[in-house]
Amino acid sequence: MAYIEKRLHPTGKVTYRARVRIHGMPQESASFPTRTAAKEWVRLKENELLQNRYFPHTPTKKTLAHLLEHYIQNELPKKPKSYLKQKQLLTFWKHKLGDYYLTHISPSLIAQVRDQLLAETTYRGDLRSPATVNRYLAALSKVFTITIKEYGWLKENPVLFIQRPSEPKGRERYLTLEEINRLLDACRYCRSTHLYPIVVFALATGARRGEILNLNWSDIDFEQHIAHFRHTKNGETRTIALSQHLIDILVTERKRRVVISPYVFPSKDGTHPADITTAWTQTIQKAGFKNLRFHDLRHTAASHMAMNGASTLEIAAVLGHKTLAMVKRYSHLSNSATAKVLKRMNEAIFGAA
Repeated sequence: MAYIEKRLHPTGKVTYRARVRIHGMPQESASFPTRTAAKEWVRLKENELLQNRYFPHTPTKKTLAHLLEHYIQNELPKKPKSYLKQKQLLTFWKHKLGDYYLTHISPSLIAQVRDQLLAETTYRGDLRSPATVNRYLAALSKVFTITIKEYGWLKENPVLFIQRPSEPKGRERYLTLEEINRLLDACRYCRSTHLYPIVVFALATGARRGEILNLNWSDIDFEQHIAHFRHTKNGETRTIALSQHLIDILVTERKRRVVISPYVFPSKDGTHPADITTAWTQTIQKAGFKNLRFHDLRHTAASHMAMNGASTLEIAAVLGHKTLAMVKRYSHLSNSATAKVLKRMNEAIFGAA
């Protein structure tokens, strides 16, 4: 449906406002100096909207808003750890494209929103990063995948047909042995008694910050020298070996504990994990580190494993990666170790010759 409205402005200027509305799609409008120009726009816009129907043989008359509401209510609760973040991302898509029928959600329409996301600035005043935009796209793509496999409302996923923004190469900051000693010395004198053992734990195991802070005493087997991480990023429990040095530190931590708490590193009242944000920031500043993140301790552990001969598979197992893609960044650090292996093999084969 389309109509053109003649408008007389206080200045005496006459314009023509054209409106086009296709059922199941948001209304679009524009103003023109002449009725002829408005009619031509209406003709082109109606043709564009009608040709923009994606999956034209799909019988569903459901809108994207209906799909997202259904997904948020029925699917997101299955993954409580990511519920709030995913709901935020999907709510954004609901506001942007919720009025469209699913049959009208085309790759070009999603690409337009992608470009808007890339051009916008965040509350910090910076342009939104490609990685963040890709998370928006991934959230929507997951919804379409479930829709195709389980609901049967669509035949193809339109997000798969658009280009994802290229993300910068992953951060590879890791500490040298001298830097590790400097950091540990600073942690020993920190006001937070938890910081030193937490940093040692991170360096000794490559565990994530959240994995360490959510540890319970029941997750640690002191006899077997192992810890079970039950709050991991991918939702799967991971078991990791603990060195004798780390076991000794944990034993000392447990002996001097005053607050009764199931957490290994509890808050002051023992009801929550400890918050080390302020302690970490102050400590790295006093130690003279610039732009050092807690997650860099994980990179440090992985890097030193590689430099001491660990294979990519071994590093992936320790860090809990499902694929080897994230571990390849450390492969160049194991060159010296692999060189030693090749040297021993060559001596064994060609030594006699």
